[in-house]
Amino acid sequence: MKRGANTRRLTDQQVIDILQSEESDASLGRRHGVSRSTIGYIRNGKHFASIRPDIPRRSSKNCSRCQHWEKSRCTFGFPDPQEEGLHAATYCNLYAKK
Repeated sequence: MKRGANTRRLTDQQVIDILQSEESDASLGRRHGVSRSTIGYIRNGKHFASIRPDIPRRSSKNCSRCQHWEKSRCTFGFPDPQEEGLHAATYCNLYAKK
């Protein structure tokens, strides 16, 4: 998708569906005709924050952005990215931004 070329506007219901979905950002982006990063911004609360603020947004903390993350793994052994995903940093009390 060409940068800046996306003029598609999501409906409030689509935003709600994105926030409640367990699908990947890429899959939702394809389904709704927007980029993966747009879905991420919605889920992180950077876009459409005023729509249903009662639905929790995903933290922008990510294990790969932590200073304890080396060679695709946590030096403390947490989390297992295959099982818990990189957004487990949201709940990690050892998280320290690089």
